Amino acid sequence: CNNHKTAKSSGINAEYGLLCHRYPRVRKGMADSFYTALVTYDDAIPTCQEVSGILETTVWEDPNDIDGIREKRNRICELVGVKPPKLLVTTKQAPKPASVEAFDSYSDLVGRAGY
Repeated sequence: CNNHKTAKSSGINAEYGLLCHRYPRVRKGMADSFYTALVTYDDAIPTCQEVSGILETTVWEDPNDIDGIREKRNRICELVGVKPPKLLVTTKQAPKPASVEAFDSYSDLVGRAGY
């Protein structure tokens, strides 16, 4: 039963994470789905009206306001009683230099075949 609660919690956190997805349509789709669920089950959380208001007034497809969207998502999490997802900071790794070893290139293959 404990694993079920952990899986459910992980799923809910993943859904809230989608409100800040890098693709605007994913954010908008998640917000629409969440709003529909709130309207359907309006007694599910006591702060339903405030959460619905945030979902309705936020421009989820705005590509230039991800910080503002993140603040709205975190406020929704706070109202629902869920810890907001943490921002993952990734570092870009420099691309590895291309190395041409034997049999790695097409020209090497053609040369070995005698064409």
